[in-house]
Amino acid sequence: MKKITLLFLFLAITYSVKAQFPEDFDDGLPSDWTTFIGVNGLGTAQNWELGGTTNPYMICSDENAGGVTEDWLVSPITSITATNSLLDFYEQTIYTQPYEPSAMSVRVSTTSQTDIGTFTTLSSLSATAVFNGTTRTIDLSAYEGQNIYIAWVLEQNYGDGWIVDNIVLSNGNASAPNCAENPVPAIGATDVVVIDETVTLSWNIASTGDPATGYELFFGTTSGALTSLGKFSGTTINITGSALSTTYYWKIVSENAGGSATGCTEWSYTTENPPPPIVPNYSADFSTYPADRWTEANGAYGSPSSNTSNFTGDDFGNDTSHANGKSARINVYGTLTDEYLISPAFNLEGVTYYLNFDIAYTEFSGTAAATFGSDDYVALLVTEDDTTWTELMRWDDSGSISNTGESISEIALTGYGADVKFAFYGFSDTSNEDNNFYVDNFQITTTTLGIAKNSIENFNLFPTLVKDKISFTSQENIDIFNLYNLLGQQVFSKKINAKTAELDLTALKKGVYLVKVKSGNSIGSYKIIKE
Repeated sequence: MKKITLLFLFLAITYSVKAQFPEDFDDGLPSDWTTFIGVNGLGTAQNWELGGTTNPYMICSDENAGGVTEDWLVSPITSITATNSLLDFYEQTIYTQPYEPSAMSVRVSTTSQTDIGTFTTLSSLSATAVFNGTTRTIDLSAYEGQNIYIAWVLEQNYGDGWIVDNIVLSNGNASAPNCAENPVPAIGATDVVVIDETVTLSWNIASTGDPATGYELFFGTTSGALTSLGKFSGTTINITGSALSTTYYWKIVSENAGGSATGCTEWSYTTENPPPPIVPNYSADFSTYPADRWTEANGAYGSPSSNTSNFTGDDFGNDTSHANGKSARINVYGTLTDEYLISPAFNLEGVTYYLNFDIAYTEFSGTAAATFGSDDYVALLVTEDDTTWTELMRWDDSGSISNTGESISEIALTGYGADVKFAFYGFSDTSNEDNNFYVDNFQITTTTLGIAKNSIENFNLFPTLVKDKISFTSQENIDIFNLYNLLGQQVFSKKINAKTAELDLTALKKGVYLVKVKSGNSIGSYKIIKE
C-alpha cells in the first residue's frame, strides 16, 4: 500500500448481489476460476494464491524464483454486452524497486480458459507504474456480443509480485455517478473512537444513477483545503496517524467510465478527547504489546517524534520458559538506534508514589549474559509537559544487568504533577555489540515495595503489584514461602523446595502484605500489594 502522512488501505467494495462479477475474492477463489503456470519454458513453483485476511485479494509473488516466470489467473467464461463492456480492477505491486522489469498484462480469449496461444493482450503495464496502487480500466467493447475468458498474467525475471482485487464489469457508456451517501462517521460526529491511531471511514454507493467503479478521497484538517489521498475502488478506508481531539474534513468523489461526480459535499468528524491521566496503583506486564495506552516513538535523546520504534514484544530474557512471560524489548545495536517506548499519562499529584519494574539484558540471539557497547545505553526518562524530558536512570557499559532478570532499585516519585509520562529510550550509533534490553512488570504504587532486597542473593519476586498470581526465581532452592498481613497474621504458607514457582494468590483480599522466603539459613523479606 502507499505510505503517506495518513496511510490508506483499500478494502473491498460491498454489493447487494453477489454475481460472477464483481469479484473481490472475499470468499476465496471461486471454483470456476483457474490459475496455472506458463508453458513453453516460462514457469515457476510459485502461483497465484489468496492474500490478506480481513480483505482478501489475489496475489502472485515470485520473490526468489530466478529465470523467466509467467503466472496466469483466468476468469470463467463471461458474456460481454453494452452494459458490461468496461473492465476495472485494483492492482498493486509488492516491492518498491523491482529487481528486474516486470509486466502485468490483461489478456482475452474467446475459445479457451487454459490454451495460452488463444489469448490476445489488451493492456500491459510495468511494475514501477503500479507500485503505489491504482485502478486499471480496460475497454472490452470490441467483444460485445461474445463470450470471453479474461486472464491476468504476471511475467518477470526475478523478485516481484502483483496484487489484483475488486474486479468490476460496467457500462462503458455510463453517465457520471452521483455522490456517495451515508458517511461513517456521521456528518459532524464527535467523540469518534481512535484505535491504534486509526479511524475507519466508510460510505455507501449512491442509491440513484449509474454505479461508481472507483473513488477519490480528499482529506485534511482545514475545511476547504483538502488534499487528495488517491483513487481506489473500495467503500471503506483506514486513516492512520489520527490524532485525538482533532476535527478532520473529508470528501469522496465517485467515478466511473462516464466521469466523476460533481457537487459532492465536504464532511467532517472530531476525534475523541484523550483519556484522563491514570491515578495509581498501576501495573503493566506487557503480556500484550504494547501495553494499553503505551506508545512508541523515535528521535534524538529527549525529542521523541513519529509513532513507531524498534521496541517490540518478546519473551523476558529471550527465554520462552521464564516466569515473567512476555515483556517489552529493544535491540541495542547498529548506527541508527534512537527508540522510545512511552507510558500513558499519570496523575501523581499530592502524594509520594513508588516506581518499580524488572529488567534483563541478553545477547541478541540467545539467553546468555551480555555487556553494553561503549556507545550503547538505555535510559528511563520522565516528562510533565511532553517537551522537557529528565533522566531518572541509565544502563550502559559502566555496569551490568542480569540476563535472567532483576528488579530495579525502587524510585520514589515525589513532587510530580497531574500529567506525568515515563519513557524507555534505547540508543546505539556504532555497529558493535548486538544485544537485547527487556522491561517487564512496570508498577507505580502508593506504598513502597522497597524493603531491603533480602539476604538471599539473586532472588527475584514478581510482580509486586499482584492481580492473581506471583512468581519468583532464585539461584538456590527456596524452602518455604510465607505471607503476612500488616497485623502480623500469617495468611498464606507453602513449602516450595524449588528455584522457581508460580503461586496463586487470587483468594487474598486487597491490601499490602509482607512476603518472607527461606532458603537454608537465609531469610528474605518483601512487600507486595494485592489489587
